[in-house]
Amino acid sequence: MNIYRTKSEKETRALARTFARRLKGGDVLLLQGELGAGKTTFVKGLAEAFGIKEKIKSPTFVLMQVHRVAKGIEHRAKSRKQKTLRSKPYALCYLVHADAYRVKSAGELMEAGLADWVGRPDALLMVEWGEKIKPLLRGKKYLTIKFKHGAMLTERIIAVSALASESSYLKILERTKGAWVKEPWDKVRTHRHKIELAASAKRRSAG
Repeated sequence: MNIYRTKSEKETRALARTFARRLKGGDVLLLQGELGAGKTTFVKGLAEAFGIKEKIKSPTFVLMQVHRVAKGIEHRAKSRKQKTLRSKPYALCYLVHADAYRVKSAGELMEAGLADWVGRPDALLMVEWGEKIKPLLRGKKYLTIKFKHGAMLTERIIAVSALASESSYLKILERTKGAWVKEPWDKVRTHRHKIELAASAKRRSAG
């Protein structure tokens, strides 16, 4: 698992833009984290990377939105043998943004048309509250991205993990700008934890 810390929405979007450079059609991203933790902000950064000008909102009520990737956008991947960047046309035509927050079962999203986009070679699928659809992805490849509030109000902790069979996914953020967090995911201090510690210290001093 690769864990990163961003200090603002701008940095979170920048992280997503760099991340987008190694994504391809057929990829499935499951975004997990509490409300306001940065899932939609990350999707905005991905949309910016693919030249999408539409305003990105979490499709909480409509369940799913499909965005067309801008024509002329090029995929720029770094060669292992060269320091320069080389261009390669995208096979990616659509960004599909889904939200499972309000659904009672994964079947509701599938009935809304999500099944048509899973693994589709010309589409990138991103699902907020993606843990809800994992049972329907057995045997399929996907990437999990977890979001958590950091120690400061605008700080976010972002963790990327993949299936064991997809270890190549873990290389996606190796060249990403941003602070790498060395602490285990469950040990990273959050803003809420910071407030609780301060309250606890205040109670001890008062006693």
